[in-house]
Amino acid sequence: MTSAFSFINKKPTKTKTKPLSSSLIDELYDSQEFSSFINQPSSSSLVIETPSKKSAFNFISSSPPSSQITKNLHNNNGKQKKSLWTLIQSKKKKHILELSNLYANSVKLERIKAQIDQVVQEKQQAMQDESFLLARDLQQRENEYRQQLSHLLHSRWQIRAAWKKMAEILMEEAERSEDVVSMFEDERDARRREYDQYAKNMNQKDEQRLEEIRIKRQDIQSQRSEITLDIEIWKRNDAEIQETMYEMVMDEIEKKKELEEKNVQIQNEIDALLNRVNLLKEDKRKHDNQIKELETIMEEKLKPLTNKKIDHEQELEMIKQRQKETEEKSSQLDEEDMKANLEMKVHLDEKSRGQKEIEELERNIAIINNRKLFGKEEAQQVLEVLQNQLENRDQAVDQEQAKLKQAKKIITDKIKEIDIIQSNEYEHEQRKVQLDSTILQLSAKWKNLNDQKQLAIETDQFEKAAILSDQIKLTEQQLDKAEKEKESLQHDALQLSLSEKRKELKDKKEEYKVLELETDRWL
Repeated sequence: MTSAFSFINKKPTKTKTKPLSSSLIDELYDSQEFSSFINQPSSSSLVIETPSKKSAFNFISSSPPSSQITKNLHNNNGKQKKSLWTLIQSKKKKHILELSNLYANSVKLERIKAQIDQVVQEKQQAMQDESFLLARDLQQRENEYRQQLSHLLHSRWQIRAAWKKMAEILMEEAERSEDVVSMFEDERDARRREYDQYAKNMNQKDEQRLEEIRIKRQDIQSQRSEITLDIEIWKRNDAEIQETMYEMVMDEIEKKKELEEKNVQIQNEIDALLNRVNLLKEDKRKHDNQIKELETIMEEKLKPLTNKKIDHEQELEMIKQRQKETEEKSSQLDEEDMKANLEMKVHLDEKSRGQKEIEELERNIAIINNRKLFGKEEAQQVLEVLQNQLENRDQAVDQEQAKLKQAKKIITDKIKEIDIIQSNEYEHEQRKVQLDSTILQLSAKWKNLNDQKQLAIETDQFEKAAILSDQIKLTEQQLDKAEKEKESLQHDALQLSLSEKRKELKDKKEEYKVLELETDRWL
C-alpha cells in the first residue's frame, strides 16, 4: 500500500491527473500508513533551521561589504517572510501531530473491538457453565467497552476535518514558497559574496603571516651562527687562560700536593701512634701555616689575572644570556608558527563550512521550488478525496451507526420485557413452593387432628372431640384455599410469552450482529 503523500516527490508529468483510488482513502484512515508518513524527515524543517544558523563569516567585522550584507539580510521584509513561513511550518507540524493522535485513537479503537469480542466469548462460556454472576460482570465490562468505543468513533469524523485543514495549510505553503525561495536566493548570493571576500582576505593574511615568520627565522639563524662562533672563541681563550694560570702556580701546586699527601700520612700516624699525638700535631700546625703562606703567595701571584678572569667569566655569562634569549625567541617563533598553522586550518574549515552553507541553501531552494510546483496539486488531491470519497464514506457510516443504535435500543427494550416476565415467573415459582409446603403441613395437621378426634371419641371425651372437629374444619378450609391458589398459579401463559420474547430477542441480536459487522467493515 502506497502512502497518501507518495506523490509529493514524483516528477511532474504532462498526463492528466487520474481520480484517486479507494486504496488512498483507506490510507487516509490507516494509522500505520500515516505513522510512516509523519516519521519521514521533514524538508520544511530543514528549510527553517538553515537561515537561523550563524554565518561562518559573521566575525569579519572589518569587511564593510560583509557588514552591509548582514544588515540587508535582516531587514524587516526578510523577517516578515521568514516569520510567515515559520508560522506555516508550525501549523503544519501541529496538524500532523493532531492527525497522529487521531490515528492513535484508531489503533485504540481496534484494540477495544478485540476486547469486546473476547468479553462476548467469555460471557457465552460463563452462561454455558451457569456462572451467572460472572456473566453479569462480563456484561457490565462489555457495556463499558462499547461506551468507550462510542466515544472513540468521533475521532473518525475528526480525521476528515483535520485533513481539510491540512489541505489548506499545504495550499498556503505552496503560495508562500515563492517568497521564501526569493529570500533564500538573496541570502545565497550574499553568502557567496561573503565567502569570496573572506577567502581573498584570509589568503592575503596567511601569505603575509608566513612571510613574516620566514624573515624572523632567517634573523634567528644568523644570530645562532654568531653565538656559535663567539662560544668557540671563548673556549679557546678559556683554554689559554687556564694554561697560563697553571704555569704561574705550577711549583706551588706540586708543593701543595706533597704537603697534602704528608698531612694524610701524618693523620694516619696519629691514628696509629697515640703516644706521638702532640708532636705530630705541632708538625701539622707548622705545615698548615706553610700551606697558608703558599696559598697567600699563589693569590698574590694570580692577582694581576683576577680582573681578567672576572671579565672572562662575565663574557661567558653574556654569551649564555644571548644564547638563552635567542632560544626563547626561537621558541616563541615556533609557537607563533604553530598558531599561524592552526589559524590557517581554521580559515580552511571556515571556507569549507561557508561552501557547505551555500550548497545547503541551494538544496533548500530546490526543495521549496518542489513544494511550490506540487504543493497545490497535493492539497487539491486531498480535497478531492475528502469531498468525493471520504464524505460519502462517513455518511454511510453515520447511517449504519443510526441503524445500529436503533437496533440496540430494541434489544434493550426486549431484554427489559424478558426481565419482567422472568421476574414474574420467579415470583410464581416461589409462591408455588411456599403453597406446596403449606399444603403438606396442613395435610399432616389434618391427619393428626383426625387421629386425636378418633382417640377422644373412643375415650368418651366428647367436648375435646368437638373442639378438634372445629379445628379439622378450619384446617380443611385452609387446605382447600391453598390448593385452589396453587391451581390458579399455572404459568403456561407466562412460559409462552417468555418463549416468544426470547425468540424475538434472539432475532434482534442476529440483526444487531449483522449491522455491527457491516459498520465495522465501513470503519
